[in-house]
Amino acid sequence: MATKEEMLLGRLAVIHGQLSQEELEECLGLQARSQPPEALEKVLVERGYVSARQVQTLKELLRNDLTTKTPRSSPETSERFGRLAIGKGWITPDQLAECLSLQKKMHEHNLYPNIGDVLVEKGYLTQDQVKELLGDQGKTLLKCPACGAKYNVAGYDPKKHHLTCKACAAPLEVAEQIVTTTADHNIAKPAAEPQTKRSNKTTSVSRVIREGDVVGGYRIEKLIGQGGMSRIYLARQVSLDRPVAVKVLPPYLADEAKLINRFLKEARALAQLEHPNVVHILDLGRARNQFYMVMQYINGESIAEILTKRGPIDPVQSAYVIKMVASALDYAHKHDILHRDIKPGNIMVTKEGFVKLLDFGLTKNLNITSKFTTEGMVIGTVHYMSPEQASGEKLDPRSDLYSLGTTWYEMVSGRPPFEGDNPWSILLKHRNEVPENIRRISGKVPRRMAKIIMRLLEKDRNRRHDTAAELVHDIVRAGY
Repeated sequence: MATKEEMLLGRLAVIHGQLSQEELEECLGLQARSQPPEALEKVLVERGYVSARQVQTLKELLRNDLTTKTPRSSPETSERFGRLAIGKGWITPDQLAECLSLQKKMHEHNLYPNIGDVLVEKGYLTQDQVKELLGDQGKTLLKCPACGAKYNVAGYDPKKHHLTCKACAAPLEVAEQIVTTTADHNIAKPAAEPQTKRSNKTTSVSRVIREGDVVGGYRIEKLIGQGGMSRIYLARQVSLDRPVAVKVLPPYLADEAKLINRFLKEARALAQLEHPNVVHILDLGRARNQFYMVMQYINGESIAEILTKRGPIDPVQSAYVIKMVASALDYAHKHDILHRDIKPGNIMVTKEGFVKLLDFGLTKNLNITSKFTTEGMVIGTVHYMSPEQASGEKLDPRSDLYSLGTTWYEMVSGRPPFEGDNPWSILLKHRNEVPENIRRISGKVPRRMAKIIMRLLEKDRNRRHDTAAELVHDIVRAGY
């Protein structure tokens, strides 16, 4: 029979997305039938559901008082704090939404971390950034030297205010390190009588994925990329002992049925693509309340990295890369799949010189209708968006060709065709302004190549190449 501490450990593992409720119940059943009785943590590790490091992290959380019965901060306080961080450009709205969702899920289990804890432990904010945000709110973080409880105090003046801990009545001190944001109503006023001791230590929220963790048979080695909706890890497939790339959706999206349905449909469609210039999808699954996609790992550099390290690319070499990407797009378009996020960062060149198109994370299957990709929704990266994409109009393969044109433009010139002070100004330029002729920026670009690039950047999609195959034909005919 599991002890109270073991039940809490299992509950924490489920909340943090490290295993599902079904997996926990399975392990509890195995523990109950074991002779002699085994510890729950040993069963979880032996079944491969969590690693020893994950168990250690959960046990560290258990050392805090996680059964506080009242929340330390209101949803409004958490959102206000998060909006300040967004305003400074330190986190994205998606990252705040993820942390608020995790905080809310823990509240449902009578566990009350603060939004600052979540943001710091997820790696989205540093302690110094939290301290600065508190300063912007006119607050000072005080700490109880006796029990470790922490409080945010608005307008604190050490010469005028002598506050004591609400838990143990000890005098509060200014905290040296910032690790949390707590609600103002937790500030204790001087107490005439000692109160019943209750730990007010904050709850630390562990990262969902760490190095060494095993997700669906893939041992995580390191984080290699991330966006608003997913993280990509270098991992090793345990069964075949080979490197792979694992894209993991955060646990807070697991309950978004429509979004998950779209993710699964598009992943299955992409898995049908077998082309030498497209990164292959190897596996798709769900583990520990997280959906993941396993892809071929490409050991090389992205075009974005090459541009940053070495500057503009030789025009002839650029033509070769564009021709390979266009070939991949032609194949995808014939299978009714748009990429919608063609950019230098999504084109890889291996050490052997092979070109790979990756991250179909914003793909659209032309045969799948979804409210998540309706007209009026702007999806993509602003520097490489087509005019119709910037306007939220219905897209077709020629939109991908425009984005490929902007990428080619940057490859040979060192900068995208349009730049601006903010995303909206760039979007307006895509819609309304004609880009400067590429030969005025780089005289090394041959006239025939420049003509192809500028045709790709036509505002009217009817004046661009109709298909990626036509673009490949033009490049070959020009002698590249």
